[in-house]
Amino acid sequence: MPICIKGGIFIRYTMDDFYADLSFSSGRKDMIQKKEEHVPMGTPYECAIRYREYEEQLLRLNTVLRVDHHMRTPYSIHMSYPTARSLYTLRVYVIRQGLLLSKDFFGEHMIFRMNSRIQEETGARDGDIIIEALPFTDSHYPSIYKTLQNLEIGHLLYNIGIVAKLYESSYSVDNRHSGFVLLRQEKKEKDHTNDPGKLEKFWRQAEVRSSGKYYGGLMNFDADHETYRYIPKGPEGIAAVSFGCIPPDTVKTLLFVNNGQAYVNEAYQLTCSYHELTQEYSYVNFRTQSQIYLILCKAPVNCDNYTEVIQYMGLLAQEICIENAGPMVYNRPVKQVMQTFWRPILQQNIALGEYIPFYGVLTGKDSVPCACYKRVV
Repeated sequence: MPICIKGGIFIRYTMDDFYADLSFSSGRKDMIQKKEEHVPMGTPYECAIRYREYEEQLLRLNTVLRVDHHMRTPYSIHMSYPTARSLYTLRVYVIRQGLLLSKDFFGEHMIFRMNSRIQEETGARDGDIIIEALPFTDSHYPSIYKTLQNLEIGHLLYNIGIVAKLYESSYSVDNRHSGFVLLRQEKKEKDHTNDPGKLEKFWRQAEVRSSGKYYGGLMNFDADHETYRYIPKGPEGIAAVSFGCIPPDTVKTLLFVNNGQAYVNEAYQLTCSYHELTQEYSYVNFRTQSQIYLILCKAPVNCDNYTEVIQYMGLLAQEICIENAGPMVYNRPVKQVMQTFWRPILQQNIALGEYIPFYGVLTGKDSVPCACYKRVV
């Protein structure tokens, strides 16, 4: 069955953008992704308004939940989902009576009067959610900045889906607008969650969610790598957020598991040795780590917009980041999925010939919470 995603033009992710990303992952930096004009969602508005329980839960997803020790990482800010270099380039709003309810980084309420032009063009209603893509000012990623923002949106969409489901609400993703995503509420939420225990568990996992430390490398001294495996359940678990239609074979996922001798994908009979992986990702001790979740996609053909596919890959990755979160466990998303490394591995099975390795998640246990020196291994 197709993955349902209602979409159109967001930060229009064109074929040119895709091939700029592909060029980057092939070791070149000769193409860039063109920046879009940023249109403010609204203007600050002073008023006394009480946020509802559901609004509080949704907006908390876009606030800082943890600040890491400076000897772990220079990228110490963590929300409920990951982002490159703690940049966090998104802002979330819930619409109510022409106002945009939001929170700042640290959870303080912010209210905006909605931009009238956006209101008219979108027909947004009470209960809808806007995810704004803030200007991307970091200079490290000119070839992949649109990719990173859309992956980040996908990670956030997974979390929105989890919270929405616990309040019996649902949304369709409307990508027909430049600079933001509109989530149209298809089913109004309940006043209170239908499962307080599951909601509490979600926030516990969101707070400990980790990509592992930056300094000193990642190693599991106990070598109990089997303990931290996670088999993804896939899109069935996010029924509260629906997309338009992505052909069912556009995206494929591969789980490589450490079997004690190498990393193996049994479904396609693929093998990757410890020393090969260590050469590519030198900061990980692969003999003691657990698994690699690799996400592949087909290249766009006569496609003016590939936004939904990128967002969907981020959503798939977030399942592991949240559901497998725990003390000392890391699930590190990696855009460092280089073609020169992964393509020869995929060529071990001719059935994967059309697919491009695009995104991944490295999973394991990090035995040392903080490094002794600010040195990257």
